[in-house]
Amino acid sequence: MDDLITPEERRRRHAAWLDGFGFSDRDRLRIRDFAEQVTPHLNPAALDDLSVPIRVGGCMADSVRHSNGDLLGVVQTRHGKVALLYWRMGNRELERWKRRPRG
Repeated sequence: MDDLITPEERRRRHAAWLDGFGFSDRDRLRIRDFAEQVTPHLNPAALDDLSVPIRVGGCMADSVRHSNGDLLGVVQTRHGKVALLYWRMGNRELERWKRRPRG
């Protein structure tokens, strides 16, 4: 039982894993704001204009089984727990992402 990972270690590992995506501080704020918009009756369109070629969407945590995205994390919002999901962009999306206006 001594080899079980502590909650603090789990949080540290997850934070390091998230850092590996390369999200900017602005991206992180936008993702948090996005999560606040998710309600039991509304799943806004995924963010596809972040500083890295990854789409981030979300749904209420109890509905995550109905999604095909990979789990980025779960955050508590005023509407309840929201599962943040991500998808790596395919070739066509990636080309469009590279040509998008920046700023």
